[in-house]
Amino acid sequence: MPVQYFLLILICDKYVVNLHDPKAAQDAATKSYVDTRYIMNSVSFVPNLFSNNRNKSGFVVSASSEKSTNDKSFSAYNVFNNTRINEWCTDGESSNFWIQLQCPQSIRIHKFALRGLNSGERIYDWKLCGSNDHDIWDDLYMGVNTYIDNTISFFNVNTSMEYNNYRLFIFNAEGTNPGLSCWQIYAVDKILCG
Repeated sequence: MPVQYFLLILICDKYVVNLHDPKAAQDAATKSYVDTRYIMNSVSFVPNLFSNNRNKSGFVVSASSEKSTNDKSFSAYNVFNNTRINEWCTDGESSNFWIQLQCPQSIRIHKFALRGLNSGERIYDWKLCGSNDHDIWDDLYMGVNTYIDNTISFFNVNTSMEYNNYRLFIFNAEGTNPGLSCWQIYAVDKILCG
């Protein structure tokens, strides 16, 4: 029976020991390096939603207003159901209105996507904010004179913070019932080793 040899490499947060040949190139990393690895997910974080607050996945959607009708075709959750049939529209607000997403856990995002209404009413002065307590909102992206029309637009976010609440605050928009047909966020996922 041939003799088998095993090499035991020990890694801690400061150094690597017991390497076979310490002078040769190695495929080893410190614990700190491994613990801080992330991947920018290109799959949308929020699944299709079918109500504002009774979603099995734990997401809650709210808005400063929703266009009043007998059906739910203008409810806020429509921006997360990936259809172009139903949209979120305000009830006559064309400035200083918002839509908000509460996630089931805190996440860090690296980008988000927006699409305006099929009717052509566009938002053009807006910002994306994040919060963990509904009181203090950190600005993550400012869209000054940045028109959102009926095509998907992607925006990068540069933050290392995790939030469980994201709010899109619109300062100015065109039309009498502006809103969105799509809003999606993309998470930065930690690479789990083990």
